[in-house]
Amino acid sequence: RTPLAQIRMFAETLMLGRVRSPDERQRSLEIIDQEARRLTHLVENLLHFSRSERQSLRVAPVPIVLSSAIRAVLESFAPLAETRHVRLATHLTDGVVARVDEGALRQMLLNLLDNAVKYGPEGQTVTIGTDPTTGDRVRLWVQDQGPGVPAADREHIWDQFWRLERDRGT
Repeated sequence: RTPLAQIRMFAETLMLGRVRSPDERQRSLEIIDQEARRLTHLVENLLHFSRSERQSLRVAPVPIVLSSAIRAVLESFAPLAETRHVRLATHLTDGVVARVDEGALRQMLLNLLDNAVKYGPEGQTVTIGTDPTTGDRVRLWVQDQGPGVPAADREHIWDQFWRLERDRGT
């Protein structure tokens, strides 16, 4: 079901007083919250693609503490991960400052996390880490237990709206 359908269904259930217990009410509210976050993520993606199509996307890198920004993204994504019993872990080097566009970093991490949860096994652990390299660079990585992208298909990763053949029905 789409996020909007889920939100409407559980909101209607609550408005009509059709919940049988306080636990069921709480679970309905949690689902509404999770689906609203999912819908927000989808809309942010559409807006991002629209801006990049019009070439009006402006990246404004500023120095930020990378571990703090990553933890904020993980905190906002945690409710969605919980729906698939996915554990989020970090391997971050604290205090590392990097020049990034915080909004672009957030969008990139949300996309990677969303794909990890969507295509990986239920109950997996998804880890985000940083490794400072030489000079002023930092390696940022995301590791999950999903099937990955076959080597033959990796050249298409940057193609707009491209999906693996196995995922086209998803």
